[in-house]
Amino acid sequence: MPNRTETIKVRVTPEKKAKFESYIEETGEFPSVSQLLRASANSHIDEQDNATPTEINTDQVTNAVEIALSDVTERLERIEHEIVRVDSAVQPQEEAVDDLADDIAVQLPVMDSGDEFREHQDVLRDATHGDLDGLDLTKEMSTVGFWSDFVDADKNKTRRAISRAVQWYPDVQWTYDEDLGERRYYRTSEVQ
Repeated sequence: MPNRTETIKVRVTPEKKAKFESYIEETGEFPSVSQLLRASANSHIDEQDNATPTEINTDQVTNAVEIALSDVTERLERIEHEIVRVDSAVQPQEEAVDDLADDIAVQLPVMDSGDEFREHQDVLRDATHGDLDGLDLTKEMSTVGFWSDFVDADKNKTRRAISRAVQWYPDVQWTYDEDLGERRYYRTSEVQ
């Protein structure tokens, strides 16, 4: 059996496809449309090989190729346009996330380990009595949600920013608070 590793796609109208399928059903000569087209192409080539050479009009060939490729060219232009649009939409957002990562990283609480965080119930109690607010409350809790509220950014954006800060800065760490069910972020050294 021949090694068939190459694929050739042929675009036809629905009517032509139906005509080919009808012919296959009526005659039973070929098992599939692919086989019919293979046999037809081979037959045509064999006839051409046995025929006398004819003159090729290069202008007609060039025009036919240009017409055939025009659809592909249009699709490529649309794809390029879409890529530029997506890239221009994503780039400023990523820069904003990078800036946010830097802003949050320098404001994280400094401690030797995550064990130094106070219990979240104690922090929230102090906040309800008015003893903590703003940056102090955010540093005491130091979760994505509190940082998101403090910097007035979307939680997903804040989560990406803090994840980048953890990757970029070796002294930015986190601990998982079982009671909160969240990570709490901190630094192990002062910002230089």
